[in-house]
Amino acid sequence: MNLFSSIRLREVQLNNRIAVSPMCEYSAVEGHPQPWHLVHLGSRAIGGAGLVFTEATAVEERGRISPADTGIYRDEHVNSWKPIAKFIGENDAVPGMQLAHAGRKGSTNVPWRRGKALAAADGAWAITEPAQAETILTSGQADLVFLARELLRDPYWPIRAAKQFGIAIHVPVQYERAW
Repeated sequence: MNLFSSIRLREVQLNNRIAVSPMCEYSAVEGHPQPWHLVHLGSRAIGGAGLVFTEATAVEERGRISPADTGIYRDEHVNSWKPIAKFIGENDAVPGMQLAHAGRKGSTNVPWRRGKALAAADGAWAITEPAQAETILTSGQADLVFLARELLRDPYWPIRAAKQFGIAIHVPVQYERAW
C-alpha cells in the first residue's frame, strides 16, 4: 500500500489515500454553503485528493458550532450542497473524487471506526511532505492520510507528491501544461 494506491470503503472507491480533513471555514450563511465552499473544496479536489470532507455540517440547526457553520437540516440546505457535490463528484476534471460531509448522517455510508484507518486524523503527525505520508502508509500505521493545514498552504500537494514519486495521475486538462 502506498500514497497513490486505491482503496475501497464499502461502495466508495478512492483513487488514492489522500483525504482532505474536515476544516471549519465559518463561511456559511444561515447554514447554507456559499461560493467560498465551492472554490475551497473544488480546489482541493482538482489538486488531486482522493477524498474531500466538508467542514463540520450540522444535522440540526442547534447542532452548529457557530452561526457560520453549514447544515443539512432541511431540504433547502441539502439542495445548497448539490452544485458543490456535482462539481466534485461528476466533473471530468476530478474523476473518482468523493465528497463527504463531516456530520453523523453521512458517516453511515462508510465503515468509519476508530483505529488505524483514521489514525492520521488525530494530528499525531504534522504531515507536510509526501515522504512522511508515504512512510505512514507503507509502515501500516494508517490506511489513509488526512491533511488540513498543508492543503490550505498548497491545494495541489497531491499532484506535487505524485510528481515527486514519478507517478502519473490524472490532472484536469485545463492544468496539464502546468505539470
